[in-house]
Amino acid sequence: MNVAVNGEAGHLINLSCLGAQLMATLRLRPEEAIRVSLLDSKDEVRMKGVVAWSIAEPANGTVCYRAGIEFVEPDSMTLEAFCVRNIADPEHASPSAA
Repeated sequence: MNVAVNGEAGHLINLSCLGAQLMATLRLRPEEAIRVSLLDSKDEVRMKGVVAWSIAEPANGTVCYRAGIEFVEPDSMTLEAFCVRNIADPEHASPSAA
């Protein structure tokens, strides 16, 4: 599933109402404040978050960053609706950015 981190493309690995795990080519440092946008064909959910942890991983001849993000004041209802929509109807999820 597509995600944007500070406007740069990434890939969503896991999502909860409190945070997310994602991959991005953008360097992500612990305690860094970021903007996260979850994207599907129907909606864009924007949130603010803080990098809880990150690790550099090699990918396709470059370095990507796998990171755990803690959302700041998340809108749980909107996140839950996004999850339900994309689990119940995965065809509406946008193609992977990997």
